[in-house]
Amino acid sequence: PIFHLSELLRVEKANRDDNISCYMELVSKADREKAPSIRQAFERINQRSSANIAYLEQRLQDSLTQLKKLEQKVSTAQDSSVPSTSAVQQSFTPRNSLSLQAPLHMPRIRTQFLGEEGKQRLQELNSQLIELKEVHKILEDEWHKLDETWKADKQQMMELLQEEKRRHYQLEVQVNDVIQINLNEITNLKHDLACTEEKMVYQSYERSRDIWVRKPLSRWCTQLVLTSCLLVVYSAGGAGILPDSTRQTRNTAAGPATGGNGAAPGQCVQTVWAAH
Repeated sequence: PIFHLSELLRVEKANRDDNISCYMELVSKADREKAPSIRQAFERINQRSSANIAYLEQRLQDSLTQLKKLEQKVSTAQDSSVPSTSAVQQSFTPRNSLSLQAPLHMPRIRTQFLGEEGKQRLQELNSQLIELKEVHKILEDEWHKLDETWKADKQQMMELLQEEKRRHYQLEVQVNDVIQINLNEITNLKHDLACTEEKMVYQSYERSRDIWVRKPLSRWCTQLVLTSCLLVVYSAGGAGILPDSTRQTRNTAAGPATGGNGAAPGQCVQTVWAAH
């Protein structure tokens, strides 16, 4: 029984150590929402294991105490039987002054006394053995219960661990998807920006080319219009484009009526020509 108790105690302590290591692994991988439930389950299991360990240690201590008492009683009985044997041997020596009938009755008395003492000792040992068997049966039942509880708790903790692994994998997939979407958006924005810059450069180039192409044409058209105006004014008698001596001669010949009409168109054409 003592060896069995020691083995049960060792197994229970090993289970407690396994629970602690499994709890540390779960807490390190779990998130903040699952951590309180895992902690509560571990505390419940740890309390049960501590209670079982304390119970087994107490029973082991009681068994050791009973074993020591039995050893002391057996040693005391052996010490008490040694003087009685020496006394019987002395009764058979020639120096004894008793009659010859005394040695005949002494072995019977000793055998009867030792038989009654042995029966009493045997009954005590049988009662203690029965008690130890009952304790062994109780401990065995407790061990089976602890084993079943440990298996159930282990299954629950394994399910929690599998669930946490599944959630971790799903979160990792979601994070990778979000990162890929952001990278695609950044690539699209860079492409759109490059296209916009290229379009702006092309438009600015086209605009500048149109400006450089249209400027000489506009000057040529202006010169053509001015030349036409000058011809019309000159044919109408405008003196603005003639030299001063010729203009004075024509003004004197034309008289006051035509001088004003010829000077005005000439001044207008000169102004336009100077502005051009």
